[in-house]
Amino acid sequence: KDAVKLLASKEAEQEILTFEEIRKDASSNLEALYDEIRPAIEEHERDTQDSVPTSVAEKWIEASCLKMKTEFDLYFSVVKNLMFSPKNPGNIKQPNGELDDGVKLLTNE
Repeated sequence: KDAVKLLASKEAEQEILTFEEIRKDASSNLEALYDEIRPAIEEHERDTQDSVPTSVAEKWIEASCLKMKTEFDLYFSVVKNLMFSPKNPGNIKQPNGELDDGVKLLTNE
């Protein structure tokens, strides 16, 4: 969410916030699935999915892949929008080395 503040475009902000929400949902789904299979894992005293049915293991793989995809989509969106969007107009450097927000930059002069 801190990166969103650097963007000048409302569309870019909305895109990143949407991907963040999708990532949170995917993480919640993965945690819920783990809670579902935890008894079988604890019964065999191993922290692996070897002791769960194949159908549950397939759900686990699908949920894990979806979580990784949503994280990739989020991070790609952040990088893309930071690199290809115009800079936030609130921090434009003036010719005298000052930013609009009153911060003075050091120069080699």
